[in-house]
Amino acid sequence: PIAKGPEPAPPVPEQHPNPTEPAHSLALEPSVSASSPLLRMKKRSRTVVILCSSEGMGSDLRNRLLEEGYGRVVLVREPSELFSAAAQPGVALAFIDAGLSDLQDLEVAEALREHVLEVPIVVAAEHVSAAFVLAARRAGVSQLLVKPYALDAAFSALLEEQMGID
Repeated sequence: PIAKGPEPAPPVPEQHPNPTEPAHSLALEPSVSASSPLLRMKKRSRTVVILCSSEGMGSDLRNRLLEEGYGRVVLVREPSELFSAAAQPGVALAFIDAGLSDLQDLEVAEALREHVLEVPIVVAAEHVSAAFVLAARRAGVSQLLVKPYALDAAFSALLEEQMGID
């Protein structure tokens, strides 16, 4: 008897994409990636003011934001310096990690809100309770951040969201 080889596989019918369904590999909505020119331009046009009494953390934070492409990052050490720095044109966010008590940080935020009305204020706090959240909201704080915080992608996304560039 003659040995027969395996039978050939039946031909696979050619797949035609459904014209009413979008192809999954195509991006239909424009997205702003971390390296997009639009995001870089938005960041370059923003100034961030940081009140941080810790020299190491303040420098790390400033360097991180400059590396991310923010046009100007102003680091101040004293609450009295914050008001004049935040009143400059182009300021898009004030970040307060003053090393004071959490309630004193809220007092600084409230005073800043009275001087500069439209700037989002992010406050880093040691202890966050429901009462503290309410007090922060009354003081005009846009976002609370619990210490210790990492200078990572989530931190960057939080700042971008507060500045409206997410």
